Amino acid sequence: MPFYDEFPTWLRSFLEYLELEREASAHTIAAYEGDLVDMYRILRSEGLELRGLHEDLAVLRRYLQVLATEGVDGHAIHASSIGRTLAAVQSFSKFLTRRGVLQFNAARLLKTPKAEKRLPGVVSDRAMARVLGKSNQIEANN
Repeated sequence: MPFYDEFPTWLRSFLEYLELEREASAHTIAAYEGDLVDMYRILRSEGLELRGLHEDLAVLRRYLQVLATEGVDGHAIHASSIGRTLAAVQSFSKFLTRRGVLQFNAARLLKTPKAEKRLPGVVSDRAMARVLGKSNQIEANN
C-alpha cells in the first residue's frame, strides 16, 4: 500500500467527511488535521507506515511512544494531548477502514492514556484571612 503517496488524498477526504457528514467544528477539523500531519511526519521519520494489517498496532504504539517521549518538536506531550491525538488517529483509521482503504483498524485496539492527576492549588494565608475576615464581618452584621 503506498501509504506516503496516498496519505494527502486520504487526509483531504477525511477532513471533508468531518466537515460535511459529521458537521465537526472548524476547530476540531484543524486540530485533527494537525494531529494527522504530525502522525505522518513521525511515521515517515521512523520509517513506518500503516498497511491495514494487525501489525499496524506495533506501528501505532511506536508512534505514541515517540509522542510521549520526544513529541513532534522535541518536547514530550502530556497524556491529555495524546488522548486527543489518539482520538484523531482512531477516527481517521475507522474512516479508512469503512472506505475499504485499510482491511484492519488497529487503532481501535489502543487505549487512551490516563490523564495526569493534578493536586488542587493551595490558598494563601492572606487570601484565607480575607475570606475569614469577611465572613466574621457578615456574622457580626446579622
